[in-house]
Amino acid sequence: MTPSPQVFLRETAATLRDPRAMARRIIAVDMALRDRWLLLLLVAVVSTVTGYLSFVLNARLAWLDPSDSALAMPPFEMAVSQALVMVIMVFAIDIFGRAMRGRGRLEDAILLVSWVQAILVGLQVVQIVLGLVFPLLGGLVGFAGIFLLFWLLTQFIAEMHGFRSAWAVFFVMLVATMAIATVLRMIFSVLGWNMMGMI
Repeated sequence: MTPSPQVFLRETAATLRDPRAMARRIIAVDMALRDRWLLLLLVAVVSTVTGYLSFVLNARLAWLDPSDSALAMPPFEMAVSQALVMVIMVFAIDIFGRAMRGRGRLEDAILLVSWVQAILVGLQVVQIVLGLVFPLLGGLVGFAGIFLLFWLLTQFIAEMHGFRSAWAVFFVMLVATMAIATVLRMIFSVLGWNMMGMI
């Protein structure tokens, strides 16, 4: 299948209609482990570009200086941070899933996280376009992205590990998210980085 905007939109729509079915399709993909990590890295880079553009746009709409170091980290640090967040998320999904006697594989978590982030990148492009015309709608799309992240991850994790209850996965994911956020704050504090540039 040749990658294209049309294919991306079609697969995104299929994901929103039935996220568990899409998770099964993704899990069935035959791809080398190295290529999976490279794909995740590529998505992280693209996510950084759209995230930084969104931040600059929102800052200017709020009459702020996007170069203010108190508001965001430099693009390179954003890219490293985005990749770090995604990698931690992959291992967290694998570790917490196995702790709950799940059957998923780390390899599958890499692709599932990459696809969720790719969808969020697409949503962020929509947010940027709307933000130029209707700033309020752009902000609402940003909030929708947070909801979409948790909803898709919940469904993907439940399917990946063979869990019946999506609610149990959701609550465990909330706990894991708080734990991950704490670890990231400690890491960024040591590095002297600001988390406000993150998406």
